[in-house]
Amino acid sequence: AYLYYTEKSYRVLYSVVLVNLITMPISWQFLAQVVTETPLIWLFSFVFEAFFIWLCNRKTLSLRNAGVLSLAINVSSYSAGMMISFLIAPYLF
Repeated sequence: AYLYYTEKSYRVLYSVVLVNLITMPISWQFLAQVVTETPLIWLFSFVFEAFFIWLCNRKTLSLRNAGVLSLAINVSSYSAGMMISFLIAPYLF
């Protein structure tokens, strides 16, 4: 939706998928063992993804737009995860 409203190229999504493939294992496997605070892991993902998305799309996105896109991605991912966990939790316990 962000790319639609800002009229940016959908090719940006390729870098979003790539950076998610990089940050997901790093966040879940390595950082989760070292850092116990969830906000720090989220902050790492936000900053790394914003910088990587901007790096791959310097001609079409500013660093601020990449940051807003990274924020939207991470907030929607966190929200979806929380909704799914609250839907599944009653069946597990």
